[in-house]
Amino acid sequence: MMHKTLPAILMLLLAAATQFSCVVRSLPDAGGEPASPVKGCATLDKMPFREAWYGMYFKDDKVGYSHFKIEPNGKNFNIISDSVMRLTALKKTNEIKMKEKVAVQPDLTLISFESNVHMNNKDLHMVGKADGKKFIVDIEVEGEKLTREYPLEGKIFHSSAISLMPVLRGLRDGEKHSFGVFNAERQGLEKIEQEI
Repeated sequence: MMHKTLPAILMLLLAAATQFSCVVRSLPDAGGEPASPVKGCATLDKMPFREAWYGMYFKDDKVGYSHFKIEPNGKNFNIISDSVMRLTALKKTNEIKMKEKVAVQPDLTLISFESNVHMNNKDLHMVGKADGKKFIVDIEVEGEKLTREYPLEGKIFHSSAISLMPVLRGLRDGEKHSFGVFNAERQGLEKIEQEI
C-alpha cells in the first residue's frame, strides 16, 4: 500500500512545500536602465521581517492559504509553516493540510525538519536530519515506516527556505545561485537553480 500512496502524497507535499519558491526578475523602466542592486542582510537575525501570510488562488477563487514565521532558537532559527488547500473537481473535494517545522542555521543551512501532511484522511509524517556526512529521512505513511540515508557533500537547504535566499544574499540583476535541497517527491538530494 505504501508504494502506491507514497508517490502521490509526496508529490502533493512537494507542491505545498515549494509554494514558497520563487523566481525574482527585475524589469528595467522605460528608460532601459537595469534596477540597482539591493544588498542582502547576510543572516536571519538581521532579517527585516519574520512572518508572512499568502493566499492560494485558482483563477479568481481562493482555494487555500499559507502562513510562515521565523523564530529564534538559541543561535539558530525555526521556520514554522502551515498551509491548507481545498480543491473541488468532478464533485469531489480534496483537502491538503500541512504543518512543518524546519530548523536552520542563520545562513539558512538545514539542520532538521519535521513535516505532517494530512490529505483526504491519510497522513504522511516525515522527519529529516543532517548528521555530519549524511542526511537521514524517516517517512511514515498509514503506519508503514521507511528510513533513507543520503550522503552529504556541502551545505543542504530546505525547499521552503530557498525563497528567503535573495533577502539574505541581496538582489543583483542576472545573478544565479545553486542550492542542494532534499526533494521529497523524488526522495533524494538535488541541486536547484535560482536566478534573479
